[in-house]
Amino acid sequence: MSLVFVPSGLLVVAALVCATVWWRRRNHGELLWLAASLCLAAMSMLPSSVLGAWDVAGWASLWALGAVVAAAQALAQRFGRQVQWLGCVAGAALVLAGLLGSAALPGVSGGELQALGLTVVLGHGLPGAWRAPIRHRGDTALLGVWLLGLLGVLAQPWVGRWGLAYVPGWGVGVLELLIGAGLLTATMLACVWADTRHRSGGADRRSASDTGLADRHAFEAACGLRPFERQIRVLALCDVEHLPAQRGPRAQVQRRFAQILRANVREGDHVAHLGEEAFALALRQIDMANAQALVQRIALQVQEQLWEGAEAGAPEPVSASFGLAMVREADTLAIAMHRADVLLYQAKEGGTGQVGVDEVATEAA
Repeated sequence: MSLVFVPSGLLVVAALVCATVWWRRRNHGELLWLAASLCLAAMSMLPSSVLGAWDVAGWASLWALGAVVAAAQALAQRFGRQVQWLGCVAGAALVLAGLLGSAALPGVSGGELQALGLTVVLGHGLPGAWRAPIRHRGDTALLGVWLLGLLGVLAQPWVGRWGLAYVPGWGVGVLELLIGAGLLTATMLACVWADTRHRSGGADRRSASDTGLADRHAFEAACGLRPFERQIRVLALCDVEHLPAQRGPRAQVQRRFAQILRANVREGDHVAHLGEEAFALALRQIDMANAQALVQRIALQVQEQLWEGAEAGAPEPVSASFGLAMVREADTLAIAMHRADVLLYQAKEGGTGQVGVDEVATEAA
């Protein structure tokens, strides 16, 4: 096999790894976006003779632009955000201006305009992600990788002066791209692994098993893109801890916990089983103090019932931890869910049966 295919092959392998992890977990959509980004980057590195009809006017930078847009979405989604169309359009306009050779700024080359455009696309979501709540050190490292990636893309026009090889049609060195893609992929996978350390069950699925509760898809549909507009004021994510290992006892615990949730919420609130140990509540027209009292009442009812564990038939207390996030008017569902997930993660850091509460909402109350 010609060496020209090796870099693209490595990127495709990394994409397959990300897609496989996403397939097993199903609740980390950022991995799917990252896989798409890696595949598009692999396309940008292929020579025109290989691309054939897929070679867009000899402009491999268009494949690179798609790769950067997908990478930006992967990074933003990791922090509960979305890429903004205005930032993508502005960056794409700069890339096209560089391709057409129309330098809008005096003394700026086409390659520099392309690098600036890709930087705008990749970097416009970084300030929002930097302000987002952080789960753990892995997310902090991911922000650092994001910043390094911005600097690397911005330095594209000068890579050749340092003696590094160019990707055909794109000013990024092959070595630089492979190192950057590998570092981003490794950090993203490490973040996903760190997320699962406090998960007691298996992979999240869209199925709600036999609890009778809504699944993830139905829950998202009920909450809408802007949950505040549907009078939802608090989102709560919950993990049931110490689930039995065997399927029968585990399903029994899930059903009984679902009954407790339904018995405590009001008409109009939404309750969902997101998969295995994960549950969610969308509470309408409620303040944080009452929401906190509600989940503490649920947690107490759970602790009062000793459900049998799977090992040796010994009774083992099942507990539940919660993360409560206040829904703000400008929040999308993804942002509010991310905030609740971070609060749940922080609660579980303090032990089992804990409740993580939005401090800003508590201070406002």
